[in-house]
Amino acid sequence: MTVSVVVPTYNCGRFLPDALESLRTQTYADWECIVVDDGSTDDTPGVLQAAAANDGRVRYVSQTNRGPSAARNRGIAESAGEYIQFLDADDLLPPTKLQAQVHAMETDSSIGIVYSDARFFRDSAADLIRFRVRGPRPSTGPDGSSRDPLLGALIHNNIMVVEGPLIRRSVITTVGPFEESLARMEDWQYWLRCALAGVRFVADSVEERAIRVRAHHDSSARNELAMQTSELVVRQWLDGRLDDRGLRQQNELRTQETLARIGVLEGRDGQLMVGVRNLLTAGVANRRLDWLLLACVLPILRMPGSGRMLALRRRLLRRPRMW
Repeated sequence: MTVSVVVPTYNCGRFLPDALESLRTQTYADWECIVVDDGSTDDTPGVLQAAAANDGRVRYVSQTNRGPSAARNRGIAESAGEYIQFLDADDLLPPTKLQAQVHAMETDSSIGIVYSDARFFRDSAADLIRFRVRGPRPSTGPDGSSRDPLLGALIHNNIMVVEGPLIRRSVITTVGPFEESLARMEDWQYWLRCALAGVRFVADSVEERAIRVRAHHDSSARNELAMQTSELVVRQWLDGRLDDRGLRQQNELRTQETLARIGVLEGRDGQLMVGVRNLLTAGVANRRLDWLLLACVLPILRMPGSGRMLALRRRLLRRPRMW
């Protein structure tokens, strides 16, 4: 069974050889790779020409810059495999991932997605850092209520990186393409859509199959305000799609926490009145005295030495104080 590996890339020519090498060293050889060059202006075209010449399983297409969701959708449309695996151009697949997870899905046709954990590194795959994706790694439970550990974990936060899942093509046919209006958090929204559609997820907790995710200054995840704003958009989208009361309450709580974090970040970045308004809104909705206090002192903290504000933010957002 062929695995189609879709690699969106934008100005990652210096990292692409490592990503493609991690694919060539897979113990499972029946794969095709579609690299979608999303309007790169660096040496990416030359890197891709060399890669395609060296391995006939690698091919590439180019498009004007439209973002990662559009690039992944283009790659899916160009692919033919029974399974889909995503790989960002600066990350690495562990050698046994495809073989083990294809075997699991071939053994049980009810599985729609098998997903790996992730580890983060800086300069080499062996240079691991301590940060990990937060939260448990459950499999799909018996129903779609708040008792389902997978859906509950996904509502709490994104528990898998985009390379984590191996996806049966029929899942993508059912769920549809990535939402191209989302510049960030588009993968999280997609996993939520899959879970809401009843797709069965199975967690692969074997350490040797954990994805290697590169942490560097160009990572979009470092733009914290943009990430939090995208999270708010996804949570607002999710709000009207949860039938279970417990899950709705969980998402509403997380929505207000996200709004409070946005308020602090906006205050830090100079949007003082907007930040205060968002903190007040979240504080009243969640009955959080600490957020209301932070809204009051935010103007005072907008001064040189912003580290004090960030330290206070971490303390106040860590523990609930309700009236």
